[in-house]
Amino acid sequence: MFKIKIPVVGPVRAGKTAISNFLADAGDSIGTEYIPTIGCRILEMEQETKISNRKEKFEIELWDCSGDLKYESCWTALSHDANGVVFAFNPYEANHSKELNQWFTHFVQNSGIREECCLIIENRYETETGTPNAGKLGNLFDGIKKIKSNMENESEKFRDEFNNFIQSVAAFSKSKQDQEEKMILR
Repeated sequence: MFKIKIPVVGPVRAGKTAISNFLADAGDSIGTEYIPTIGCRILEMEQETKISNRKEKFEIELWDCSGDLKYESCWTALSHDANGVVFAFNPYEANHSKELNQWFTHFVQNSGIREECCLIIENRYETETGTPNAGKLGNLFDGIKKIKSNMENESEKFRDEFNNFIQSVAAFSKSKQDQEEKMILR
């Protein structure tokens, strides 16, 4: 079985744990009290998808990474061998869009992950009021697909969009692995 590693990164209070728990069916944390992640949690799930007219089964590791910058020294280990990255931010938090630039620099530019294997999740809750501060991310994110998360009201749509992302990461990763194996056999 092919393994895919996806770090879920972003600032503190971006909803990374709620997103990861929801996607991995690891419990319901929507609307519960905020508890910061210490370091990183790894959640595993499986998905079957069609790649090159063949059904492939993948084990997906979602690495729910703390948004606390005191863990920045661990980012190299968290990004090592990642196949893609999910960026999460809350548009109602003033500094989130600016903080994402730091995460992008390390997890994409410094790690060599292609933009096609990245996803931005604008995470918002129904209880939030006011005008979102963000929505306008820096130009570093221009080539990355962005989806809005509303797990409370549109959970299946959100899950479908994420599954499409995983399918494209899986196809790219499998193709890359096949090419590497062919090079070894030559």
